[in-house]
Amino acid sequence: MLPGTNILETQHPLIGTAGNNNVKLRFVFSSDGSVQREGFGVDSLAIDFITGIEDQTANNIQFSIYPNPSEGQFILRNGENADSYSVMVFDPRGKVVYDQRINFAARDQRLIDLSAQAKGIYLMKISNAENSFTRKIVIQ
Repeated sequence: MLPGTNILETQHPLIGTAGNNNVKLRFVFSSDGSVQREGFGVDSLAIDFITGIEDQTANNIQFSIYPNPSEGQFILRNGENADSYSVMVFDPRGKVVYDQRINFAARDQRLIDLSAQAKGIYLMKISNAENSFTRKIVIQ
């Protein structure tokens, strides 16, 4: 119960729904017969979708970031373009928590270690001299 109310707050992770395109939610009110008030209400409902491996292509920049979510260690895998890239990671408040220039060969991969960071949603920005793109990563 939320303090000072008769409102019950619950959370139910839908872990078994990963990979499904359609997920149906059903709310059912049931009583043992002793409840004399009307049903129930849903004040707010939040559904967050987090993907696993993300193959991203933006303006000729091709990278995979995995696993995502992770406990803080991410593999950043380059596509076919060898180049020097700036890799920056921003925390939920916008503070830069990782900033490295990395020279990638074609199909190269590097470990990005953010395990010292708090759990949360971060933004990883990857850029070269001509292009950049940003993707969400999750530390759990």
